[in-house]
Amino acid sequence: MTRSLQKIGNSKGLILTRDMLQHLGVTDEVEIAFEAGRIVLTAPVASAPRRRETFEEAADAVFEQYDETLRRLVRDAGD
Repeated sequence: MTRSLQKIGNSKGLILTRDMLQHLGVTDEVEIAFEAGRIVLTAPVASAPRRRETFEEAADAVFEQYDETLRRLVRDAGD
């Protein structure tokens, strides 16, 4: 996805859409990191509970989908 930078005084800014903010699980603040020529935005620690919920939802879906397979793996590992 390509986005245009908007002039803000002597700086430039990037507008994040509502969907982008919801995807990140943030409202007014983001953590910014610079990695290998990239700018990485993540939810600040204060937003961690939402990230945990998202992870737990994904984990629950995996456990539900692969319940029998996981049980067999555990059973076989005990032999």
